[in-house]
Amino acid sequence: MRPCGRVLAGGGQYVYDLGELWFRFTGLPFVYALWVVNRESVAGKEEQVIDLARALQQAKVASRDRLSLYVTGSRLEWYGVDNLLSYWQTISYDLGEREIAGVRSFYQYASELGIIGQSPELSFFPLVR
Repeated sequence: MRPCGRVLAGGGQYVYDLGELWFRFTGLPFVYALWVVNRESVAGKEEQVIDLARALQQAKVASRDRLSLYVTGSRLEWYGVDNLLSYWQTISYDLGEREIAGVRSFYQYASELGIIGQSPELSFFPLVR
């Protein structure tokens, strides 16, 4: 098992992989970001939200084939083209049952620790996941 943290050059500062720490703790994937909408804000606009979600899904699929184009000529070339491609290809941009279980666990722990009042109910637009 490799360590989750590493010391940066110069010492005194540590870098941790939150996804790895979370996985070690729960056995579930860590979800770094979600597209979230408030129910009241989208009332009567459900079709527009579904259209947006479909467009985002199409962009996700299309971008997988173009990752090398995004790296070449970007300001991130200092990181190394191969490193950046590997990084982007490692990230999962999907939200499956295990990822949802991870989000639910995150909220549950936050509730138990008193960080939030109670774990929110998660619901999803049809045909979006």
